Amino acid sequence: MPDTGLFYVLALRLRQGQGGDVECVTHITIQCRKCRAVTVATEHSLGRVPGGTILDCPACGSHQALSNARFLDDRELSTLFAQRC
Repeated sequence: MPDTGLFYVLALRLRQGQGGDVECVTHITIQCRKCRAVTVATEHSLGRVPGGTILDCPACGSHQALSNARFLDDRELSTLFAQRC
């Protein structure tokens, strides 16, 4: 299970641009490492920063910003993406 440091990524869908870069995360299911709550977020409910995505746990307030590039650069995350698409 891919680990971002604060969250485990259980499911992932991305929108990729023409050059293969990550345009945005369209769906993600995460489990908070602190409180173990599972959160499902879609493109419209995810927080964004330029070039990145903000993961939030509504149960305990944990949050983490990740570079969108990491979703393809990280071997475990890119494998999860490939399996889900």
